[in-house]
Amino acid sequence: MAKTIASATQKGGVGKTTSTVNLADAFVRRGRKVLLIDLDPQSNATSVLSEVNPNSLRHTTTELILDPDPAVATACIRPSRIEGLDLVASSIRLARAAETELIRRNTTTLSKRISLLKDVYDIILLDCPPNLGRLTGNALCAADYYLVPLKGGDIYSLDGFDDLEMTVREARDDNPKLTRLGVFFNAFDGRKNVAKLLAKTANERFGVEMFKTCVPDAVAFQEAAVMSKTVLETQRDGTAAKAIVELADEILARLGMGAQHGQA
Repeated sequence: MAKTIASATQKGGVGKTTSTVNLADAFVRRGRKVLLIDLDPQSNATSVLSEVNPNSLRHTTTELILDPDPAVATACIRPSRIEGLDLVASSIRLARAAETELIRRNTTTLSKRISLLKDVYDIILLDCPPNLGRLTGNALCAADYYLVPLKGGDIYSLDGFDDLEMTVREARDDNPKLTRLGVFFNAFDGRKNVAKLLAKTANERFGVEMFKTCVPDAVAFQEAAVMSKTVLETQRDGTAAKAIVELADEILARLGMGAQHGQA
């Protein structure tokens, strides 16, 4: 039975999609079968993982959420470039239709679709848009866990966290099992005083929920994104790739799934 994880934040520019895509690759390399559902109309995760223009696809996240036929859930799934990692692609249609349509629907639509897929995968990742709208609300209602990225060195990184927690509390009305899996730093440079101060504040606030691994501020992520690849594909032995693998192992341990098989 798959563990469903929503990567959620109110702020843009924290590296949410970058970390989600790279973690998906790391989980696959640990022998897990993974599905990534791109809920961000910007389609950045789709751009990295798919060689097909999402605007040409008949079945995307829009249809996954809005099509009344339950069979559409499997029709929306397509293989990514990475073996063992499947994708439900996003497209601009999601921005044009889903938010408007979701106003007229309850927040359990996505949850019902995902329930049909849980026996097929080990991990289902939900890449949310960088806001707390209805797409994020649906993701939180469908997830077992939510993962919170913070941007290291950004003094405003914790802004909006209370708003996220309010959205989480609302989601728990429909999904009482929703649990915060943890908080981690992206784009972290431990040499900077502001990063050290932010890390101290976050550790005091979140305690054991903070992951030990901080994903570094590394140009390797930008270089990989330009090539529509993950850092594990481009610089497998680099600092950025090693940090992603370490974070993935921490997450697997918290999920009780271990990291005992698959590639390093």
